[in-house]
Amino acid sequence: MDEIHTYLKLWTRLLKCKKTNQLWLVEECDTHYDSCAVRVDSKPMNEEDVKSIIESARETLAIQEHGGLSNEKCIYKDCDRMALKGLKVCYIHNR
Repeated sequence: MDEIHTYLKLWTRLLKCKKTNQLWLVEECDTHYDSCAVRVDSKPMNEEDVKSIIESARETLAIQEHGGLSNEKCIYKDCDRMALKGLKVCYIHNR
């Protein structure tokens, strides 16, 4: 993989596969989260885009890991998100 760009504030690098030319956002290990790698179609425009892509991937993975969303809303005050299956809280409040 060739490094295309580094997003220092986010501890994330944009890498390009030499064989397939696919682009990957690869987040470095952090003490709060596991590392995350996400294939992207094009270079993100800015750090906010990178943050949004990574967060969306984490949310999708959490929902899959819990077997989907429940039919009930998160129990946190003023939260309108649906709770994860088997839990009383949404993805945001389960972190």
